[in-house]
Amino acid sequence: MLATTAHHPTLHENPPAWAERRIPGLRTLLHGLDDTMRERVLALTAGRRHCARGEPLYQAGSPVSALYAVQAGALKSLAGADRHRRVVGYHVVGDLLGFAGLASGAHADEAVACAASDVALLPYVEIARLARDVPELHRSLSRVLAIAHGHVADQPEDLSDAEAQARLAHFLLRVGERWGSSGSPARRFVLHLDHAEVGSLLALAPDVVDESFAGLARSGLVEHDGEAVALLDVSALQRAAATVRTYGWARPATKRH
Repeated sequence: MLATTAHHPTLHENPPAWAERRIPGLRTLLHGLDDTMRERVLALTAGRRHCARGEPLYQAGSPVSALYAVQAGALKSLAGADRHRRVVGYHVVGDLLGFAGLASGAHADEAVACAASDVALLPYVEIARLARDVPELHRSLSRVLAIAHGHVADQPEDLSDAEAQARLAHFLLRVGERWGSSGSPARRFVLHLDHAEVGSLLALAPDVVDESFAGLARSGLVEHDGEAVALLDVSALQRAAATVRTYGWARPATKRH
């Protein structure tokens, strides 16, 4: 069984510490602000919420009242209905979610905990109201929204037709980067998605995901044991993923024959 070493901040850590260290979206929001303004933004945090595995954080069509900063665990975003329902996002510690419904005022997708998860609630209306009076915060908020909308646009239509292994390598590196620190990807982490869900996110058939994991393992690039993933050769994975042009998940692809 593979061991995992990713850090999970606790709910009792000082908010400025976990915000700066483990939540890149909030770190971007706080960038350029003085200490007093940072404290004012962090003071807007409207508590925490715990979601058990399988519990929705929010549902499609529900009103948008806050952004959510993942503090522990992992969540997935789901869109569509019935047979067309698919995974459109995977969110781990350090991610902000809830942006997709800001324009309409209602969530465009559903967020479900795929592990026991803790999130911090950031009331968007109050942050936006404060930003109207603070130019530096307004610029930071605009930057965060641009990043979020860019990620949505990149999923899944903007990437090249990379081979399945390259697409999977790219995904694993991204997840590792988000679990990692100081710009270095975590070498071991838990992936709270099964192969069908990974395939849904990457637009690959489940058996292609099986084959791709096996191929990367045969090449000595990864180990995969249940939910535990080990990146054995990050440089080789980066070379394998080099054909993926942008920072989204993948472009839709058909099953290989």
